Amino acid sequence: MGGRRVRVVEVELSTNCHATEEPEKVATALRNLLPPQLRSGASIEEQVLTGYYGNPIRRMRIRVRGRDAEEVLRHILRSMDDTDREVLFSTLESRFDPRGSRLYLRVGKQDAYLGRIRLYDGSDAVRVVASFAHARNRVDDVRSFLKSLLGEGS
Repeated sequence: MGGRRVRVVEVELSTNCHATEEPEKVATALRNLLPPQLRSGASIEEQVLTGYYGNPIRRMRIRVRGRDAEEVLRHILRSMDDTDREVLFSTLESRFDPRGSRLYLRVGKQDAYLGRIRLYDGSDAVRVVASFAHARNRVDDVRSFLKSLLGEGS
């Protein structure tokens, strides 16, 4: 392949918890995106925002760094079904920002709460941002790295 080794340095999971939602359930949805061994120790940061109509919105976020970040990304990829993985790989160019070396995914919040990880384009999503060590990684290097997390070859 010729590219340098891609390395995940951080995975950030974030979503909004609206006034009509139970914060505990939204927190469960976020934690369900983590491998089971990391769930209990995960710290959720909260920020209270004000919605368009003055309603309170909680911004909930989990950040995972280092070796655990790679485990989170591996867990997310392996938990997707084959169709979602195919969609991810076929749309990787639009999900990966080579300048900031970040991969952007959106997964369904309700699915995550139920323990499923599915790509989702709607507004009620959990945003997943994976940051990689080197700026200007190439999308092909990231594609190979993601496949290696799945145990596949290039």
